[in-house]
Amino acid sequence: MAVAILAFALLAHVHTRAPSRAVPRASPSMVAGRSLSMLEPVGTAAYLRAEVTAHLDTEWIPQECHARIAALCADVFVDAATPIAPSVAPPPFDSGTLLIRIADRLIAESAGSDLFDEAFVGPYDVANLCSDLLLHRLGVGAECACNVVPTGVGDVAAAEALRARGLE
Repeated sequence: MAVAILAFALLAHVHTRAPSRAVPRASPSMVAGRSLSMLEPVGTAAYLRAEVTAHLDTEWIPQECHARIAALCADVFVDAATPIAPSVAPPPFDSGTLLIRIADRLIAESAGSDLFDEAFVGPYDVANLCSDLLLHRLGVGAECACNVVPTGVGDVAAAEALRARGLE
């Protein structure tokens, strides 16, 4: 019994003193070497607004609530991607964090309103769609059959938004 206790104490001591051999993990804000922070906020917001609206209108039926939902999603992206001050870079954010922020905003906006009364989807469905679209825009996961395929209207909307602001 004493030998077992001594062996356990020795192992505990060695374990706490042993150098870490853990492989450094990639930042959660990086996916395949790319970050959502790399996306330009104005163009990407226009892309998201157009793609979410088009996807929901195609998946279900065209409805006005789809455009309102898409606009909220775009606003959340801009809030997450815009620096607090011009000289300060925006904090890195990952698709999971953005997904939760979008879902939370949609839930908050739908409380006491008719935002999702006519939509055939819920806040988390839309947030997942946004995550898929943004990852696709980064070129991540495009080969996965389970991902949404962008309609292309978002690219046109993004280019128009950038041209309107003189950023193209």
